[in-house]
Amino acid sequence: MSSNPRATTPWARICYGIDTSGEHLRVVRGERSGNRLNWTEVPFDRDVLTKAVAGGASVACGMPVGNALATWVRAPFRSVTKALRVFPTLLDIQLPFPLEDCSYCFTEVHRQPHEATSSVESTGQPGTTAVSVTGAQDSTVSALAIAARHADVTRHLEILSEMGIDPHSLDYEGVALWTQSLREHPAVPGAESLLRVVVFMRGESGIMVAGRGTRFLSAHRIQSSEPMALGRFIRAHANPADPSVSVEWLWGGVGIGMREGGSALRADVEQRWPGPSTTLDAPESFLARALATRALLPGPLRGNLR
Repeated sequence: MSSNPRATTPWARICYGIDTSGEHLRVVRGERSGNRLNWTEVPFDRDVLTKAVAGGASVACGMPVGNALATWVRAPFRSVTKALRVFPTLLDIQLPFPLEDCSYCFTEVHRQPHEATSSVESTGQPGTTAVSVTGAQDSTVSALAIAARHADVTRHLEILSEMGIDPHSLDYEGVALWTQSLREHPAVPGAESLLRVVVFMRGESGIMVAGRGTRFLSAHRIQSSEPMALGRFIRAHANPADPSVSVEWLWGGVGIGMREGGSALRADVEQRWPGPSTTLDAPESFLARALATRALLPGPLRGNLR
């Protein structure tokens, strides 16, 4: 259980971030230089990876949305120490499975005076949505919890092992996409009312991540054939006092080009929920470099389920 913004593999200078969930592996070789990350997309080569690890490099992979979740927990205390003690109990209440069956961590622990919020996290499976609602308090301490069942972590590591991959960091894809979007496209000051949606496509399927300002809210699995599903998630984060929703769209992944499934989805949802829209630089490698960045550099919402 951790609660600091350290890199997930701070001992390494080089990290191979590997996105394994698409039809083809996407590999980014990241190298830390001070507070900067220099990265290059490289082909997957088991022998090269083995030699790099033997030489001190780290490997970072993602835990898929649907096999892990993230949700905010909040304790009505002024003391961070007291809050950390009760966070596991609060998380246990929200999880759709027993806490003792999970790997989990807490990140971004901070005090929040006089605020009432809610958060929703969908894993893409029926019956696996966690909701946290907290009324205003004189002072509260909140943290983002990241969790996955031991069985799902073990199964995913076995799949990676069959590929010849043994990651040092097993990150959560939803949060990794969110923090990389903020790194490459920082939130505009005063844009807390603007809902930011990061869409990362893998052909006909993909991931949608939502937040406001710099605050992560939720991550969901999506299909290009079901644009209205994105609307349900968007409305879940809408202000009840203001039914109009303005969305900042950020697009990455594979299948977002002309005449591809992601482009049809994009045209549909941007018409329904208009707002500024950006295609991310090097969109295919966006998740892989997010994993490498989080492994090598400190920053918000770092977490390792391994």
